[in-house]
Amino acid sequence: MEYQIFTPTTITDETAMRQELAKICRQGYAIDNCEHEDWIFCIAVPILDAKGKCIAGISISGAEVYIKENSERFIKLLTAASRQITVNLA
Repeated sequence: MEYQIFTPTTITDETAMRQELAKICRQGYAIDNCEHEDWIFCIAVPILDAKGKCIAGISISGAEVYIKENSERFIKLLTAASRQITVNLA
């Protein structure tokens, strides 16, 4: 599989991608560390159905300096929002 390079932090090989996906599964959220666009940092969490299956996601994106600096707070907010959406879907 060929990976397109967008920025210096773009994941460019299968091994690194598999490692990143395993990390995402362990921690329960994903981070885009300016991998697609320079200076844009994103955090995403899954939205689960009643059976625990991922059916959607929510994320926040913005200036790297702001989002990265406040990432712990945003992860907590996104995780709480995801849980509430899951509850409301049940």
